[in-house]
Amino acid sequence: AAARGQAGRGAGARGQAGAMVKEGGGFLTPKAIGNRIKAKGLQKLRFYCEMCQKQCRDENGFKCHCTSESHQRQMQIFASNPNTFMDEFSVDFEEGMLEIISRRARARIQANHCYQEYIGNRGHVHMNSTMWETLTDFVIYLGRAGKCDVDQTDKGWFIQYVDRDPAKLAAADATSKRKSSELDAEGRRTRELMRVAKRAREEGGEGVDGAVEPAAQELVRPTDAAPLVLQLHAGANSGGAGKRPASGLGGAGQSGLPPRPKAAGFATIDEEEVGGAAGGGGSGSAPPKSAMAAIMEAETRKRQALADKEVAASAASAAIAAAVPFTSGGKRDGWLCCGIVVKCMNGTLAGGRYRKQKGVVRALVDKYVAQVEMADSGDLLSLDQDDLETVLPPVGGALRVVHGAHRGARAKLLEIDESKFCVRIELAEGAHRGAVVGGVEYEDVSKLHVA
Repeated sequence: AAARGQAGRGAGARGQAGAMVKEGGGFLTPKAIGNRIKAKGLQKLRFYCEMCQKQCRDENGFKCHCTSESHQRQMQIFASNPNTFMDEFSVDFEEGMLEIISRRARARIQANHCYQEYIGNRGHVHMNSTMWETLTDFVIYLGRAGKCDVDQTDKGWFIQYVDRDPAKLAAADATSKRKSSELDAEGRRTRELMRVAKRAREEGGEGVDGAVEPAAQELVRPTDAAPLVLQLHAGANSGGAGKRPASGLGGAGQSGLPPRPKAAGFATIDEEEVGGAAGGGGSGSAPPKSAMAAIMEAETRKRQALADKEVAASAASAAIAAAVPFTSGGKRDGWLCCGIVVKCMNGTLAGGRYRKQKGVVRALVDKYVAQVEMADSGDLLSLDQDDLETVLPPVGGALRVVHGAHRGARAKLLEIDESKFCVRIELAEGAHRGAVVGGVEYEDVSKLHVA
């Protein structure tokens, strides 16, 4: 009996120790960790009770919550005045959504993007507790209330926020009123000036400032007036070689003015020297130019010289291009050459793997077949020219002429005319180097591979 008693006490002690171990390790058990992970994220909306602010993880938990005493009390409170609670939830939901829309929907944006950001907050007001059953109903409400510009497309509803801030509206109204008053004042001032001018014209032709407008009169020359005589001497402006001629009115070359006395203490300057310095003009030398005026004049001459040089170069290029026409008619016979970039158009080779892939022509097997190294995979393929097409470089890039009068010459792409399916190039090799040739078809040139 004593042995059985000691064995019983030992079993009880082991039971208590096991219970203590279970209680101490309950926080770190896999089940407890999984429950905490689930509780952190968002749960299903249909298992959320808005009145109790409680989220259940599954249907069984939500059913147990609905039968609880606390939930029943909250539902009794809701049943006493349901419209008040629903309106409050609707206002909170609308304010939260409009806060996000005012930040993100200044430009046109999809409504679902704003809603996804709103429900990312775990404490948000759920839509099933508001007056709107779906997001579409809420978007339609925003459009009818004038709070957003809404439209529906194949991708869903799109919204754009309409700023209805009273302060901003009042400021805009005040600005429009101020501009209107300024325009009215200017209009009144203009009308008043026109009225004053019209009255002045009616009273006697006086202007607004009181000045009398001169009347038109006929030019009448007296009959006893002496004839006018003007003497012009040939060679008067020929570099100042002769003396300054005397000119006058009504005399034989005398001015009729007394001679100007010479100032004492100053050297006497001969009239011939003055005339020569002034270029024979007889009106004195021109005033000296300032340093700034000289610099501006030099810059103007330099710009004019550059412009003349460009015009001459353009005219020369046009003349060369006119003298060297580009012939690209007829069937192209063996246009392949090494070093150009081509595009594979064979859709059956390797199941279409190389279709529309670019490559570089490395060698020619014969006149119509070339070995092409594909750019993406590095594979070396033997392709016929019927399975290839030319590639255009960007504007300014290097290319090679593969057909026509300048076949084999390097060139630079100047312009692409997409409407006529042709390009304009500048030759970089050959006898016509530097010539600009236009109207070259896409098939007559190909991009040059640059290592």
